Amino acid sequence: MNEDGMAAMADQPDKNVGRRAFIRTSAVGAAAVAATAVAMTTLSGGGVAPAALISTPTAGGSDTLTDAGAGFHAEMGTMQMLSAATISSKLVTCAVGQMGINSDMVAALAPVLGSVFGPGFTGPFAMLMFSESVASYQIDRTAKTITAKGTMRSITKIAGVTIDDAMTPFLAVATDNKTKAGPDTFFLSYKTPFWNTATNPLATPSQFVSGYSQFGGELIMGQVDVAS
Repeated sequence: MNEDGMAAMADQPDKNVGRRAFIRTSAVGAAAVAATAVAMTTLSGGGVAPAALISTPTAGGSDTLTDAGAGFHAEMGTMQMLSAATISSKLVTCAVGQMGINSDMVAALAPVLGSVFGPGFTGPFAMLMFSESVASYQIDRTAKTITAKGTMRSITKIAGVTIDDAMTPFLAVATDNKTKAGPDTFFLSYKTPFWNTATNPLATPSQFVSGYSQFGGELIMGQVDVAS
């Protein structure tokens, strides 16, 4: 991280406190949703799937992902919600969310909750970012990194209301750490009117671009693959 980035992080104690408070509130909501889903499944007689029924990769199967990555990460920047990320020479994406309601669920929840939320409701927090162009895609086979640059669209909703919909330059950095016996990583740096570290206490400062926000971290599912 450069000195400007370190200084920006040091000057934001109050913002970090606000971010932690928001995370705690969201985490409680996420836990409640998860507990309700399990309870409904159990009470309906479905129970919880035994480990023997969980599928595993076929022995001897081949993995064809090369010089690209896809996976889930979860960290402070995503309020500990799972965030799906992909990186390839054609498309770079990052998406965060807890729950959603489609038209079928609206009908099931009618007449009260269905009319309150409506189709397309995206829960307490949802964010979607996808590249409109990938202008540069560089692979360092020694460092096992992929660096992508371009322009992407960033859409953020809170309580189902769109609060940010903007185009932004981006920098994505993914690292294949399998030879180091460590987790692969994915980081996306960007800046929008809402995701601005100077004005938004929820924005995590980028470690790669001074003044930018950042999503990313260790992949807890999926992988980054850089060919030798």
